[in-house]
Amino acid sequence: MDTKTVFTTPNTRIVDLDVEGMTCASCVSRVERKLGKIGGVTATVNLALETARVTAPADVTDEQIVDTVNATGYKATLRTAPGRPATESAQTPTPEATRKAPAGRPTGLLPRLVVAAALTVPVVVISMIPAARFPHWGWWALALALPVVTWAAWPFHRATAVNARHLASTMDTLVSIGISAAFLYSAWELINNPGLTAVPGAHGEGPGLYFEVATVIVTFLLLGRHLEARAKQRAGDALKALLNLGAKDATVLRDGVETTVPADSLVAGDVFVVRPGEKIATDGIVTAGKAPSTPH
Repeated sequence: MDTKTVFTTPNTRIVDLDVEGMTCASCVSRVERKLGKIGGVTATVNLALETARVTAPADVTDEQIVDTVNATGYKATLRTAPGRPATESAQTPTPEATRKAPAGRPTGLLPRLVVAAALTVPVVVISMIPAARFPHWGWWALALALPVVTWAAWPFHRATAVNARHLASTMDTLVSIGISAAFLYSAWELINNPGLTAVPGAHGEGPGLYFEVATVIVTFLLLGRHLEARAKQRAGDALKALLNLGAKDATVLRDGVETTVPADSLVAGDVFVVRPGEKIATDGIVTAGKAPSTPH
């Protein structure tokens, strides 16, 4: 079903959702595909705003829609009241809906980023600078890297597990596999040969340990996710500020009587009144009156 069908199909409605846990375009495709398997349902998912606009028949309940998204491995919550008229475009969010769109969430990643960065620095120093090594430095590198590749990298591992449960993979899958492979290989080498780093080895090639690789990957990716979340937050705030400049109410003229209604409830064919100094609620054709002249 496309947008044109939405306008002509009776008994359809639009439901807006907040969707948490999406990280890339593959997540968007998965949510849209799963929702599309419900008869008569189409969905448009916005990764940046973490929202979904679902066009559904009247006999499909909100619980079915939310449960379908949750079963896909993401968390969905209703964002607007159900039953929005189907005359609205399924591709264009209403101003009110976009005002409520969640901004980025940098606070959830910041503690993990701080811990990862603090532990990565000494791991890199003792792994990459022979003069900084001391007897059995490999065990210290293992101990410092362990919280980074487990707790700090948990968002990547969790996303990998969720997608694997649905026989799918995303960018997080590659990240999780790379981190785990580098850490587990190094840990195995060290456990298999406990004396591998017994001698500091100030010169020459060091042992084949890659703890610094795992920690650096985690730290840089967490930094990227944190900066991305901050950028999304600023973009969302700017968008909400822009939308707040629009009119929230409109004065509709019906049978010669003026009635104030929410601006997003206007439908094609409504005649509304705009007085001097008021904001215009939506696009339309001027049927009577004119704008006051502006002095030069």
